[in-house]
Amino acid sequence: MVASSHMSILTAKVAGVERIIACTPPSQGEIPAATVLAMHLAGTDEIYILGGVQAMTAMAVGTETIEPVDMMSGLATRSLQKQNVSCLAASVLIYLPAQPKRSLSLTNQQT
Repeated sequence: MVASSHMSILTAKVAGVERIIACTPPSQGEIPAATVLAMHLAGTDEIYILGGVQAMTAMAVGTETIEPVDMMSGLATRSLQKQNVSCLAASVLIYLPAQPKRSLSLTNQQT
């Protein structure tokens, strides 16, 4: 997950994305420190300990503390989660990079 974080986040950073959000689920009830550090060092603006469809939904429609995003890429774009988010927020672009293993990297970019 550490290398995947860099691949997703650094790519968005180099592309000029203004606001980069990343989520990672807890690991055995603990904050995955190495993954969070990798996300931070790669340039993530906001990091949330949240995973699965809950993270995608929070990012797609927003919460009291999380502003919605315009584009998502990464592991959480599995077909079931993709369908759920698509139903909730049709305006969110979901990008699935061609990599065998991916972390969840969520980006907000005005088009």
